[in-house]
Amino acid sequence: GDIRDLAGQQKRRFLSISQSLDSGIEQDYRNAIVAGLLGEPESAHSNAEELSISEITELISPFGGTQDATLAKSICWGMKRRSANMPEAWILIALDFALHHPDPETPEDDRSIRSNISGTIANHDYLTNGINHARGVAVGVLAKALFANHDCAEQIRQSIPLLIADPSLGVRACLIELLTAWLNIDRAEATDWFIQLVEGHDNLLHSPSIEGFLFYACQTHRIQLSEILIRMANQSDGGAREIGVKQSVRNALIDREWRTSAKRFLSHQNFEVRKYVAEVAVEAWVVTDFRSFAEELLRVAFFDFDDQVREAAARVFQQVENDSWVSIDSLAREFVVSPAFLSAAETFFWNLEDSNPIPQELVVFTAQNALKEWRESVKKLGEIEKLRWSSKNLSKLVLCAYTNTTSPEVRSACLDLIDEFLAEGFYGISELINDSS
Repeated sequence: GDIRDLAGQQKRRFLSISQSLDSGIEQDYRNAIVAGLLGEPESAHSNAEELSISEITELISPFGGTQDATLAKSICWGMKRRSANMPEAWILIALDFALHHPDPETPEDDRSIRSNISGTIANHDYLTNGINHARGVAVGVLAKALFANHDCAEQIRQSIPLLIADPSLGVRACLIELLTAWLNIDRAEATDWFIQLVEGHDNLLHSPSIEGFLFYACQTHRIQLSEILIRMANQSDGGAREIGVKQSVRNALIDREWRTSAKRFLSHQNFEVRKYVAEVAVEAWVVTDFRSFAEELLRVAFFDFDDQVREAAARVFQQVENDSWVSIDSLAREFVVSPAFLSAAETFFWNLEDSNPIPQELVVFTAQNALKEWRESVKKLGEIEKLRWSSKNLSKLVLCAYTNTTSPEVRSACLDLIDEFLAEGFYGISELINDSS
């Protein structure tokens, strides 16, 4: 550790030392120097001078075929941390490591995931396993190089079928990032390779990097990937299931043929699946072309029998800009008369408070409904408590609408509501009136 830190602080000096090391030098000493020289470019030591690309190339070239896993990983991480536009020599080193390095040894390393890590999701974390081995992190270097420079595609192309057949699932999980980069080269080819990669290997469907690939690939190859999305949506593991459900709903936003299956998720027995649908609909609402279908999904979610699903759907009002309340007025009114209102009333009031100007007629409608809920919920302590703690926010909204309106109808409705709030003992209403006097 000390040698590595010193090499990171005094890179010029230790670069010179590394070039004069005897071949018989202790392996750990050499590895520590190389790891220090290839550490984070923006060192915590402000005076540390970074090595140039040519100096790094000169440093790592002699070790291009090393079988030492520690050294190979240090070299790969060093390349990946630096220039995205990598020189050809770096790509060749990464290719050699990705295809020929003995680390990881399989199948022992993949089995260790299942035996050493507890928990359903962790049992499938092959990506983490892969990037902690030489071949896996080398594949990550190739992905970064391809994202930055499409000209290196031909150098990499022939390696991909070989990597798909790698005996380690950890290395194959790392390949998903490279296939995501390949979408920029040939979308059909990347999709075909991806289908081959996960065929018969549901464990790979739990890889975190799969979400990015599917998001971009499904923009053009939804049909080809439909069976994989179904497999993912039917997984018992939450991570894969979430990605599968959410991507299926995103597909439905741009392709009507997917809408029946997307709506079917809203009747799924698992509340998390229904919540995933609501979350995508909330994200999609801000896009005008997606808004109509997003609202169709949210209207159903407002009436879901699970509180978490209703709350997830209510977050759509956090997406509303000041001038957008008119466009969401109809949905807001449906929310106010739905079970979701009691689940997320306080947050909804905050969203209204943050708007400028406040949508006065919607405030009056909301307050009238809240008063009705208050009176009908007297015997339901849990529900009335939700309104009790947010009643001050509602009172403030009504007073603000009263103060700023130019409409006689709105002013009259606000006065009636204030009288009724006082009669019902709404929390904070008297103080607010005194403060405004």
